[in-house]
Amino acid sequence: MNKIFKKEYTLWWFILALIIGSKYILLGVNEHSVWKTETYAERGILFLIFGTLFNGAVFGMPVYGIYGLISKKWDEKIYMIIISIISLLSLFIL
Repeated sequence: MNKIFKKEYTLWWFILALIIGSKYILLGVNEHSVWKTETYAERGILFLIFGTLFNGAVFGMPVYGIYGLISKKWDEKIYMIIISIISLLSLFIL
């Protein structure tokens, strides 16, 4: 897991954070979102960005585990793609 935090993926994380941040800044949070509850209502934009990225990483682990068991290889780029897809999907779900 620590391989996805290496220097080679810095630009990937930065672009993903920019996309997530610009969505929350330009379009705001969904009306029936988890982020609208009392617990998260007073949090800032950084909390929303890191929360969305953490969501993608946590929910991407089982998908990446299934991929690794089926294909018998573990590739960090695939895990970053899975994190990106789940994070971008959660922008519209959460």
